[in-house]
Amino acid sequence: SFPTRRSSDLVEHGVKSDGIFHTRQLAAAHAIAQQVDGLILATARRDDPVIKMCIDQNVPVVTVNRSDETGVASCVVSDDVVGMRLAVERLAQLGHQRIGLISATPDLNFVRQRVESFQHAMQAGGLAVDPDNMVDNAHDRRAGYQAMQRLLARSPRPTAVIVDNHMSGVGAVRALLDAYHAVRPFTHEEKTAWQPMLRAAALRFWLSRAADFHLPRSGEMVLVKDPDEYRDILRLRGAGVPP
Repeated sequence: SFPTRRSSDLVEHGVKSDGIFHTRQLAAAHAIAQQVDGLILATARRDDPVIKMCIDQNVPVVTVNRSDETGVASCVVSDDVVGMRLAVERLAQLGHQRIGLISATPDLNFVRQRVESFQHAMQAGGLAVDPDNMVDNAHDRRAGYQAMQRLLARSPRPTAVIVDNHMSGVGAVRALLDAYHAVRPFTHEEKTAWQPMLRAAALRFWLSRAADFHLPRSGEMVLVKDPDEYRDILRLRGAGVPP
């Protein structure tokens, strides 16, 4: 923790529309006017006006999970370039040559880095980069579902697909399951096993998040997420509600 002149918190959620980003600038300006010692941003874009505002006014700013394109602000991020390269290399080792990519909105710097790393890794492995096998702007379940449907409709279709964010990944997996079911419906035994598997997965993520939330580890770089999300999912799965 660090000392602050005034006890105030500014909490932002991932937002996408330009109108809300404008509101976000006003919120940051208000926080600066309240003489906060610094800002932590979890919604930074490639060319982020809030970061520029902070730099211009000598307000310390750190971005989390995302960075801006200028590199002027400190950031705490995953190595998106290496992560994507390793994913492509692993799929290539398994024999895949037509690899697709589903990515989020391109105005986010980590998305740009992942897309560029995907392209470079494909080229380095002697694999063709087909723009039609790359779908962007998939930032939620519905968009991920539609993106995977688009890739599955191609001929020839990709033999493997990388999804760069978990929200669209949920939709992409749902599209794969629906496509599989259209060719070969689940057997009675598979249907019987499916709900317990979903409950076990939800329980695992709920307990993992709850442990990080209630038992934080000193000195560990852990991104604490709300465990209640998976608690609610577990309740739905317990009631037999499909994903």
